[in-house]
Amino acid sequence: MPEFFDRPGIEVAADLAAHWYTHIPTKEKIKPEIHDGQAKILAIETSTGVQGFSIAEVVLYTQEETVARWKDSRATEIDHLDPGEIICYGFRGIVNTFIKSRGAENLMISSLRQVDHMGDPLLENEAEFSSSKVAPMAGLKHKSQGLLTPFEFRGKQAFLLTVAGHKYPETELERIYQELMNPQEE
Repeated sequence: MPEFFDRPGIEVAADLAAHWYTHIPTKEKIKPEIHDGQAKILAIETSTGVQGFSIAEVVLYTQEETVARWKDSRATEIDHLDPGEIICYGFRGIVNTFIKSRGAENLMISSLRQVDHMGDPLLENEAEFSSSKVAPMAGLKHKSQGLLTPFEFRGKQAFLLTVAGHKYPETELERIYQELMNPQEE
């Protein structure tokens, strides 16, 4: 469903995460305004099986900010991705995950909150994952690419993070849905 992501980043951010803000360079010394949005579920196949997360927060990098900040590197790479594709970048030992929207606009996944099989957020402190944990959890490294594949979870739109742009057939999406609905007890 590239059309979900093929629109201005401000619209995508509001429809993707519980909270979002536009990145402001630190030299500006302005605190960003945090906006409320509508969190979608993100499913990630991990070494322990499929896990579901609510997208708690994203950071919007506008076209202008992306080009000004990374005109000779990331801006061109991001611009060449299709909407809904992801790319990871490492910086100071941390690998962050960015979702392409339109042009070179992109959204960095800032935090996720693990959800139960009903899609409700878990309340434990260990259930929240910062940006530095997202890529490793999915097995992604610096410059790894992937895709957000849409599927329906409990009557609501959700996305499956797939590595290297692999598109899942409907039968595989159904298996993943069933695994989310009926997690294996450890």
